[in-house]
Amino acid sequence: MSFTEVPCLPQRLLAICDISADINGSLEFMSQCTSIDSPFVLYNAHTGECQSNTMSGPGIVISSMDNMPAQLPHDSTDLFGAMLLPHIREFLKVDPDKSLGSQQDISDVVKNALLTHNGKLTEKFQYIAELRKTQQQ
Repeated sequence: MSFTEVPCLPQRLLAICDISADINGSLEFMSQCTSIDSPFVLYNAHTGECQSNTMSGPGIVISSMDNMPAQLPHDSTDLFGAMLLPHIREFLKVDPDKSLGSQQDISDVVKNALLTHNGKLTEKFQYIAELRKTQQQ
């Protein structure tokens, strides 16, 4: 693509994230994918060059990471683990022989997170039994 084929873009456009990451595909000028270690390049439409060592100067920041979908589950797992960890000790204190309502030392956060208790769906998740019945008919 030559400079004459590049449309004038508003200066507000700062970055593009190409989630398809097809080399020479949706972003024709991308001849290689970016990586987790180097997730961005600065593309200068005037020169047709991509620079990964600097983000200053004329151009548009591009992220074209081919393994981005694999990173999302990793980030989600980290976040879920960080949110769950403070409650683990409390989960272990739940007494299966007592009703959840009678266990005053168990927070609502933990009670609401339990789908089952003592082999049965908890009150909040009783609707699942109804859904199963509907699907079996």
